[in-house]
Amino acid sequence: MQVIKRPPKMKLVGIERWSYREPPRFRRVLPPEIPGATSDWDFSQSAWNLDTGIYISSPSSIKLSSQTVILCKYAGTTNISQGQIVTWAKAEWGPGASYADAFEFWFRNQSPVGSINKTRDTYWWDANNGYTVAFDVYDQRLYVMRDLSLLYSTSGWLNKPSSWTSWNKYRITWWTDTGGAGLMIRIEWWNGTDWVKMVNDINDPQDKYAASSINRVGGGSGSCAVWFDDTEIWSA
Repeated sequence: MQVIKRPPKMKLVGIERWSYREPPRFRRVLPPEIPGATSDWDFSQSAWNLDTGIYISSPSSIKLSSQTVILCKYAGTTNISQGQIVTWAKAEWGPGASYADAFEFWFRNQSPVGSINKTRDTYWWDANNGYTVAFDVYDQRLYVMRDLSLLYSTSGWLNKPSSWTSWNKYRITWWTDTGGAGLMIRIEWWNGTDWVKMVNDINDPQDKYAASSINRVGGGSGSCAVWFDDTEIWSA
């Protein structure tokens, strides 16, 4: 069976600058900026704030802590079967530090708008009904989950940042292989010159939720804090 290891063409459907200075809803903005950092996302709890002291683009980023998860509910982002999340992120604590830090990305999540269905892992939450990509910063290990089933785990990186506590740009891409292999997941990091794979592409033959009418995207923090900024959501 041939595996076509190329994602389909994507278009940007929303960019969240995590800013208090946001365009009004009636104004057409290119790229399509998500207008409400506080209203266009579901939050699992209140352990978050727009941080005006740490950011990529002024005046703020979003800081999540204490295992807080967010899912986007902005129009055009709630059914992304094949898509991409591109974002800057940084952790509070590094590998082997006094506190175990982690951050994660969610896609094809089946939670209806207004809810987040999840189950607690050791240092983060796993989606009950969707895919989770979790960066365990403490152990420098990557986990990929389908619902609560482990699809992939490794500490053998092809490429990774030299510092998890510095701002780094990540790109998570998922698509259905046209050769029939199922779901492909690509995890990349911007090394300052090029997008490079952090691990080899991950395959899930089950390709779960591909035809669902709800496929939400988001992210989250581990036990400690993580910051996200200039978060882009792409769809095929």
